[in-house]
Amino acid sequence: MSVTVAEEGNRRKGDMSPDEVEQCVLDIKSWFQRNSKILDDIDNASSGDFQSFQKSSEVDMPSTLRFLLSECNGGIWLIEKKLLSVREIIDTTCTYSSSRKWRSDMIPFAIDGQGGDTLLVYLDDSGEIYEWDEDSGLGDNRIA
Repeated sequence: MSVTVAEEGNRRKGDMSPDEVEQCVLDIKSWFQRNSKILDDIDNASSGDFQSFQKSSEVDMPSTLRFLLSECNGGIWLIEKKLLSVREIIDTTCTYSSSRKWRSDMIPFAIDGQGGDTLLVYLDDSGEIYEWDEDSGLGDNRIA
């Protein structure tokens, strides 16, 4: 997972280590716990949740997303997109998999908070994140 720390100046080189990814997820969770009640009603994803995903999906869930969901199973906000729970990821994949613009290597993990159908999707083959919507399909700009 490549990360840009600053637009100008002291740019990070290389990927985050697994320990840095875990610390980042824990920092995000901690921030939401301190500043919002949003996580009060959200359970962590269970091994059964991940087994259900595996049975319903053609792709493996990336370890970073799996760790995030194991700490907060949906409900937090990633800019203006709401993180989906494992169950919502399964349901969203089922909803959009019949679209001509859907690809089997995509994992939807966040949805437009304004009730729209714009998703953030992880591409299994490249590990990149893009926006996707039913009208336009996969966006041109990689988000991460």
